Amino acid sequence: MSDNLEEMKKNLIKIDPTLEDVWLGHEYRDGSKQFKINYELAAKYYSKAAHKGNAEGMYNLGLLHKKGLGVLLDYKLAFSLFKKAASQPAFRKLGINEIPNVGVSEAEHMLALMYHNGVYVGKNLPMAIEYYQRAIEHGSPESANNLGLLYMNGDGVQKNLDRAEQLFLLSHKKGCVDAIMNLVCLYLAKGDPDNALLWHNRDLEANSLLALAQHNSIMNEINLLKETCKKLNVPKNQSIHNILKQSVPNLTELMNQQLQVYPQSIRHESFDSKMLSKKALEGSKTAEKMLKALDLFNTGLSEFEQDSDLTLSFDKMSRAFQIESVVCRIPIEIIEHLIEKLEQILSKRQHNDLARNSRLILVHLKSADYKQNVKLMTESIKLYSSFIPFYEIRASMYCFLRDYINGIKDFDHVIGMEPENTICVYLKASALRNSSRYHEAIEQYEKFIEISPKDNRKIPDSYYSIGLCKLVTESKNLECIKLIKDCYHRGELAELDQLPCFLPYEATIKNRLKSFVEFPCPSEMPKIKINEAKIELIKRHRKIIDELKNSERNKSNEYVVKSTFKPNKNQAMNSSLNGLKEIAMKQIDFTKDEILKGRFLKVRIFDVPVFGFTSVFFIMDDDENTFERLSVYNLGNDQKKISDKFRVGTWISIVNPYIRQARDGEAMIRVDDPKSIIFTGKITEKMCRYCGKENSKYNCAKCEKASYCSKECQTNDWKELNHKLICF
Repeated sequence: MSDNLEEMKKNLIKIDPTLEDVWLGHEYRDGSKQFKINYELAAKYYSKAAHKGNAEGMYNLGLLHKKGLGVLLDYKLAFSLFKKAASQPAFRKLGINEIPNVGVSEAEHMLALMYHNGVYVGKNLPMAIEYYQRAIEHGSPESANNLGLLYMNGDGVQKNLDRAEQLFLLSHKKGCVDAIMNLVCLYLAKGDPDNALLWHNRDLEANSLLALAQHNSIMNEINLLKETCKKLNVPKNQSIHNILKQSVPNLTELMNQQLQVYPQSIRHESFDSKMLSKKALEGSKTAEKMLKALDLFNTGLSEFEQDSDLTLSFDKMSRAFQIESVVCRIPIEIIEHLIEKLEQILSKRQHNDLARNSRLILVHLKSADYKQNVKLMTESIKLYSSFIPFYEIRASMYCFLRDYINGIKDFDHVIGMEPENTICVYLKASALRNSSRYHEAIEQYEKFIEISPKDNRKIPDSYYSIGLCKLVTESKNLECIKLIKDCYHRGELAELDQLPCFLPYEATIKNRLKSFVEFPCPSEMPKIKINEAKIELIKRHRKIIDELKNSERNKSNEYVVKSTFKPNKNQAMNSSLNGLKEIAMKQIDFTKDEILKGRFLKVRIFDVPVFGFTSVFFIMDDDENTFERLSVYNLGNDQKKISDKFRVGTWISIVNPYIRQARDGEAMIRVDDPKSIIFTGKITEKMCRYCGKENSKYNCAKCEKASYCSKECQTNDWKELNHKLICF
């Protein structure tokens, strides 16, 4: 065996002499019986190959520079080598065969990782996605896995679990071991316990340490999910995600519900009077207000603890709450005593400043009891109708109860009396946003920003809120993401003006906006293919048809192969589907060589067949946009009859499907006995040759055989899937 390998290597070196340098580089990098590990010599041979234009040499030399092995640690040079390798053709001729140009997809994947993680270059998710996409198209399973993670988490792209599923399945099929665990996580996220269990068991069979370590927690999640599905009456082999997609095709209302979040209170922490004094001296109006409120509140609280005159102490505390309530913090040990005193005063039903101030302090101490506070403030307004803070507080309580109409009425009353009451303008804006009155909300937020000092703690929040409003009002505008990014950027700039006590800045609204901001603008957006597996399979399928046609034309037998590997297993035949369980293509592990006994696979013929081999090759798909090759033996030699019987759009069921690795090392479904194929009677008439929709209204003007549902699909079939190769 080793002699044959050496002979093959010699023959390949004759065709491409640079391979000798690359392989010597590998020997010195990894070590062997003949060679000790020597990174300097490895770099020397990789460098020789790289100078001769070998992409594999460029890539491996780049890795050594990136790690500083045998050469200087040099990210700049490593990055340059990866870029150069990635710019080489993805495929090359080796003799009569076209093979992947090793080093190209690997370099593309490495560039994607560097942009993804911000290594040497700045973090740039759109660029990372573009390189992941290129690497996937050139066969990288790792890039398919990583791009799947981005889609699963909505990181840099719009969250899309179906797209993530497609990529993880492709990654696993091509040999990435990490993809199985990601499929388990994905199916848990989709609410699909059956498929989560299926792939978790496969992970355990592969002796995955991570699967073994997390077995108990994964099984707990699966069992909880099964209970949830049972309560929701989710059908077998369906996921909560798919049921939701069918039931709620338009999720705009859900998004609007997410927007209805009342501003959260600031974090509970103490305020440094030294810092506030310094900032006030530097000209900060916000610090000046906070310092004044803090001084009043602490003085009033101290007087209360010393049993001084309650009228004076409560007056100071009340004024502090009116100036800046955020600094008014009462020690836990005296809260009960203070509330008791306040309630005693109110029970006397007196109408004086002490009673009025007691009402205001009490409502702040019991701020979570919204209904009771509305009642207390309504009663207080009747007694003190000219006291503005009561209207302000009642408005806030109405809004916490989601009674925005009454809340906005009270805010309008306050703003009518005090046009530059910043807190009321801000809270009114929030109430308008939560009422879906987005344009009015934007006006109020802009007014608030205009009348407030630049270090007001709600200014960043206002910019983020404007961004959320524009997400709704400008959703049909192609520049929507750009507008949102601008608001987000302004919010982050405003954070720089914040007082140290409010940093790091925390805002729920900012976090909600962040996922949209990370989504690239249309001008930055990488072109994402719909389905890489489909594109790869169909392009290769059509290329074989074209090569066979050319060999026929040239009277050459170069591509006609009349031999096959003998199957390791024999399929058992069933005359019907009775007692068989359906399996979806996404549930199949295409890395194995196995017969799925007791199962049937329902698929559709998607493209014209390939003849000229011992079997007939088809491309098939299913209802879930999953594609694979089908190889059927013993169909006879009547090509027209076979083409008519298996015409494009025909649905079939394959009994006991045999998952088999073909001569080219890629997976396929093998059928040895045509009797194991059952024609369902269903046909997708005038099937679009790009997207698979039925009743297509356009035809290819040249071959008149291919149908398309739109001009866009026709263009895509021509450009992406090389329709010209079968257009005859």
